[in-house]
Amino acid sequence: MKIERIQIDGFGCHKDLMLSFNQDFNILYGKNESGKTTLLAFIQAVFYGFDDTPGASAPRTRAFWMPWQGGPFGGTLSFIHQGEQYTALASWGSSKEEDRVSVHLASGGKIDVLPPHTVGETILQISCENFETFVLGLADSQTGVHSGEAEQLHTMTHTESELTDTEDSAVYARFVTHRKLIESNQAALKKSIFLQQNKKERLSERDAEELELAFQTAQLESQYAELAKQETKPQSLDALTMSVSLLEKQKKAQNLYTTYDTFRDQYAQLCDVNRRRKLPWTIVMIGLMVVDVFALLTLLLPIKPILTLIGLDSMSPTVQTVSCLVSVVLFLVFSLSLIAIRTTGKRALYELEEALTYKEQALCELLNLEDHHPDEILQAMDLLNEQCKNATQCLAAIDRDRKDKAELDRKLSQCMQQITYNRARQEMAYRLMRESDSVGDTENDLTRMRQAELIMQKHLDALELASTLMKRAHARQKSDLAPRLSQHSGKLLDTLTQGRYRIMELSKDFEPSVAKNGILRGSKHYRGATGKQIDLALRLSQLQLLAESGKALPLILDEPFAGYDEERRTHSAKTLLEFAKAHNLQILITSSQVEKLTEDNFAQYALSI
Repeated sequence: MKIERIQIDGFGCHKDLMLSFNQDFNILYGKNESGKTTLLAFIQAVFYGFDDTPGASAPRTRAFWMPWQGGPFGGTLSFIHQGEQYTALASWGSSKEEDRVSVHLASGGKIDVLPPHTVGETILQISCENFETFVLGLADSQTGVHSGEAEQLHTMTHTESELTDTEDSAVYARFVTHRKLIESNQAALKKSIFLQQNKKERLSERDAEELELAFQTAQLESQYAELAKQETKPQSLDALTMSVSLLEKQKKAQNLYTTYDTFRDQYAQLCDVNRRRKLPWTIVMIGLMVVDVFALLTLLLPIKPILTLIGLDSMSPTVQTVSCLVSVVLFLVFSLSLIAIRTTGKRALYELEEALTYKEQALCELLNLEDHHPDEILQAMDLLNEQCKNATQCLAAIDRDRKDKAELDRKLSQCMQQITYNRARQEMAYRLMRESDSVGDTENDLTRMRQAELIMQKHLDALELASTLMKRAHARQKSDLAPRLSQHSGKLLDTLTQGRYRIMELSKDFEPSVAKNGILRGSKHYRGATGKQIDLALRLSQLQLLAESGKALPLILDEPFAGYDEERRTHSAKTLLEFAKAHNLQILITSSQVEKLTEDNFAQYALSI
């Protein structure tokens, strides 16, 4: 598998990022916090999604990689696998149910990848664990090959039925064919034994079953007769109609009475408000009119003591005439103001009184009352409510009768169904009794079948033993995994260290030892850059074995040269480039130290973020 192009719509710190990769070697460089590790996490997310289980590692959860800048969450990854070009489109949501992942083939066609399946399992046909083991490499990984990793490598590079010798392969194939045939015959025989056993049991129990069915049928028929005798109270249609009409009448009357009572309260409140508002102004207007009349009389008579008292005794006739006219005008103004005050609000009262009268008449007509007195209306409403209580009880009784009748009908139906079923079973038992053999003949047939089953089981045990022996021989033939890893990793370590370390051996537990000055020492004695080189040699040797078995995978390393000096960093990069070209693999590494790596021969492999 080789990655061709990546387009990130939104993932972590990246937004609208597009990168195209070389087929063999790529150096992804950038400053710290530029998003190099985020890009590698995007690749794994496209192939295997996120881990939403509680307690999952934070870098594997979707919340950890939500776009910082918002917007769409997903992107596109194009890759080549086994000669076919694929384009995976991922659009993730806040939960697994909202994820949409599909794969498009360059030759045409589309594959929708629905949970719990993933792109890696569907297309690459490797698990997420194997992807993390053989594709992703971490800078702080421990040196050595774990037992689980060695077991996965052996499983991926060998098949269970793979044999080195052609004759052994043919024998094993014959074993498999013969075992399948015997297993098929054994399954058919077991089914026959099961049916024969059931037949024997039925023959043994047929008499008791027939008697039991006859007894149950008689009981059910008696129960059906008793239920049919039960009588339910007839439902009175008149009572039902009267009760429903009475309840509808109560509903209408209650609505009218509520509106009528509301209008009465509004009318009383409006009268009280008008009275409180008009009384002060009425008193003022009457007082002003009295004062004006007194002044007019004083001027017309004229009354000299009063005129002298108020200082108007020397008033000329013209002034006196004008004063009289003014007093008359004021009297008219005060009179009109008093009339206006007294008539204000009368229209609203009239309208409210008219609506109140209409509601009262409608309520009295509904209650059949001639007297419109409020007390009479209230008494009629109380009487109607009492009648409605009785109507409600009547409806409840009618409903209970209806339910009792429905329950009785249900019981009758169930009883009849059971009677019909029992009669059918009786008929079937009788027919079986006529057609079947005797109990003794059935027992003899069953004994012969069990003996044949034991013989078949012995044949299967013999075939299983032979198959196990061949598998063990095959395992011994394929026990060269550790030597092959030792050979490949030793050559790679020699190249990486420029001849300083040339020999690496793996124990039966796949623990590496490296020779220095002719002395083999465990990998735990080599730390720092040397330990990382040992680990890198082991990883490359595993990829070489996978490539030789036709299951080539890329290698993605995050900061593999951390702690290297300039010379080691440059030489290791050259080694990885040569390894990728020699085995037709793709290697992608990240690095924040690229001053020398991006010069000369490595400039064409550098990708900047």
